[in-house]
Amino acid sequence: MIIIKFGGSVITDKKTRYKFRSHVTDRLVKEFKSYAKKDQIVLVHGAGSFGHILAEKYKLDKGFRSPQQLGKVAEVKKDVRELDLEVLKIMIRNGLNPMSISPSAVITNDNKKIVNINMTAFENPLEYKFIPVTFGDIVMDRSLGFSICSGDQIILKLAKKFKPSLVIFVTDVDGLYTKPPNTYKDAEFIDEIDLSSGSGLKLIKKVEAEMKVADVTGGILTKVRISMDIARSGVQTYIINGKVKDRLKECLAGRKIKGTWIHG
Repeated sequence: MIIIKFGGSVITDKKTRYKFRSHVTDRLVKEFKSYAKKDQIVLVHGAGSFGHILAEKYKLDKGFRSPQQLGKVAEVKKDVRELDLEVLKIMIRNGLNPMSISPSAVITNDNKKIVNINMTAFENPLEYKFIPVTFGDIVMDRSLGFSICSGDQIILKLAKKFKPSLVIFVTDVDGLYTKPPNTYKDAEFIDEIDLSSGSGLKLIKKVEAEMKVADVTGGILTKVRISMDIARSGVQTYIINGKVKDRLKECLAGRKIKGTWIHG
């Protein structure tokens, strides 16, 4: 099994509400299509501009604050389902058999962390050779009323349960840098983080000290931390650039590519 995450920054324009990049999504689906016929795949996608813009504006990541938020929560949940439907349409047109799984139906948070997830909702479709598809969403939260459950958090739970051979985060950057590359010219690209070595752990601390994150679900550093947790459970992880043609395809084929490989 391989778990793939289509980042919201890749399949949508995160600055423009409802801007779905259908051509990019279609290309990415085509890149994993042949692999899906050989082995199991679970696909998770971000909410991108279908979720983040309203969630940030109305501070929905903070949980329930007032009744005025409820309409916005309902709107965001509608929007992310519309995005999910677009992804499903593309998969079906490419001859794949996706099975959409709504996070709010199978996941409960407590203080923004997943405390309960119904794994049967994923196991049953996999048994019949469907491709489970899920996404970042707003779910009920025992402490906060509701909170955001990111696709990255879901991937961590799925990886620990199913022990896939690989987890691939398809993002809008080549991988991890020592600093934000768009801001700092001296940012250095990191092609590998070996958690079994002291140098790898020092590298992570250096990155954490330099990075500034502006994303309601945590941004690139959250992906790195989640990747580290996944790697510690024995599953290797890649962070790659989905805007580059064939990079996902080559990663699945085991070829040497530009990306950040995190393992333990």
